[in-house]
Amino acid sequence: MQFLRKYLLLLFIVENLLAQTKILGFLSGTLFYVFLALGLLLVPYCLSAKVYSACKPLYLLAGIYVLYEFTLGYSTISAETLLYVLSKVVVFAIVIAGVTSNFSFYFQESSRLFAFLITGVLLYSILFGGMGELSSNQRMQLGFTNSNTTSMMGTIALAQFLFFFKRMPWYVWLSVLVCLIGILGGGSRNAMLMAVVILFVRYGLTLRIVLVSLVMSFIVFYALPRMGIKTVGVERMENTIEGKEGNNREVEREAARIMIAQKPISGWGYRAQNVGKAAKLSVLGSHSGYLEHIKFMGYPFALLLFAAIWFYALHYFRKLYPIRHVAVRFHISILLSLIVAAFFEAVWVGVHEIENTLFYMSMAVLSAYLYAYNRRKVKPAKLMMADDTSV
Repeated sequence: MQFLRKYLLLLFIVENLLAQTKILGFLSGTLFYVFLALGLLLVPYCLSAKVYSACKPLYLLAGIYVLYEFTLGYSTISAETLLYVLSKVVVFAIVIAGVTSNFSFYFQESSRLFAFLITGVLLYSILFGGMGELSSNQRMQLGFTNSNTTSMMGTIALAQFLFFFKRMPWYVWLSVLVCLIGILGGGSRNAMLMAVVILFVRYGLTLRIVLVSLVMSFIVFYALPRMGIKTVGVERMENTIEGKEGNNREVEREAARIMIAQKPISGWGYRAQNVGKAAKLSVLGSHSGYLEHIKFMGYPFALLLFAAIWFYALHYFRKLYPIRHVAVRFHISILLSLIVAAFFEAVWVGVHEIENTLFYMSMAVLSAYLYAYNRRKVKPAKLMMADDTSV
């Protein structure tokens, strides 16, 4: 059981990543139920008052999801919605158990592992045919199931390299190049916006960010094109700035707004699909974590959920950003960048996506760090002694 508490979160994140690739994507459903069963075993551990004190935000989020289901969402209850709520609670339990049982690993060490794992998937696809694996709009997928995921994974791995490798040998620079190919080849403007947020959290408004930006610009506008690599992301950003390309999701978002207008208070329930006039416009989701939650939960509970997420993210930024520790700032960057990304991608909606799990993990890590710091059980000065942990 101790092994499960410490490492089920690690295995779950690896599975989340591989489930969004063409390597294990076909097994994603089956594997998730395995983790759901194992995660249920960790729920009793999370009932401890001490564990609760270390990770209060995730308990609050879990409480909001459960409370909606049995109040305003009562009329929509089905086997599907109950499974959704249960899955949310179990994912929170997996994260809480992992962070509180093995804090130092998830605080810092795991990010190095995840960075190379994501890069490995991208590099494998580049070397073995993924460069020619294009979506209908010529955006690279590089082994992932869609090009938006490719870009987002490249952004997350890039952040991990920039934060956790103060000294960057050649293989780290090569990995950074692979991440840039993923970000730009995938062509997601949202992922590029995330990268901007992450860079500002990492370097602030300093000379370093100017130098890093110059290096990145050289790679993007000169090195990659000279290598024959199409930077679709740059082209899409240029078209957006020039007004030639919109957000490409306006029909889906209009459909979501129609659904919201019909049930603004009670919502349609978890996993609700578009119906009626909205379905005639689009049967797809809105690609917005905010709109999807309002559609599911109605304004009262959705706004409560958003308020909790924003409050804790800004609270940790205010309290912990002044502590010049790269691991702390990395987790802050994940929270802030995904909060921004949720305007344009369905962040927080699913129960089986790596970006959601990493978001909850970063929130739990920062909560546990601040809890321990307030109780003087973590000494930031001691954590900052090593070269690779000082900003």
